[in-house]
Amino acid sequence: MSEFRTVEIDIKEEDVLVQALKQMGYNPVTHQQEIDLKTYYSDRVKPKAHIVVGKDQFNGYADAGFQRTSKGFNMHIDEMDQRKFKIGKLKQSYAEAKIMKTIKGTAKFTLRARQEEQGKVKLVLRRNF
Repeated sequence: MSEFRTVEIDIKEEDVLVQALKQMGYNPVTHQQEIDLKTYYSDRVKPKAHIVVGKDQFNGYADAGFQRTSKGFNMHIDEMDQRKFKIGKLKQSYAEAKIMKTIKGTAKFTLRARQEEQGKVKLVLRRNF
């Protein structure tokens, strides 16, 4: 039998998290109030989340959820789904989305190139003068 795990992730900004999830091909649903996550049998369990990626989106046993905390977000995921969801890829997508948000907010830099090779992403920025 599987169970939910709480994964501490260094993610603080909700809009950037949602953008990163979309970049990974997911369609996250955001809620103002916490909702229960669904398990394999579609019953309700204790973990609650504000942002939910339905289990059908990644062929999971249960929903993946992100719960707001005072320090950012915690991720709740079924232990059987940790590899399927690719948490490392989420962190990478979040970092890229955060950089893109930062450079869009300033006229100092523009994106010159984005290269993806062997699972690594390289962003080449140009400083505007």
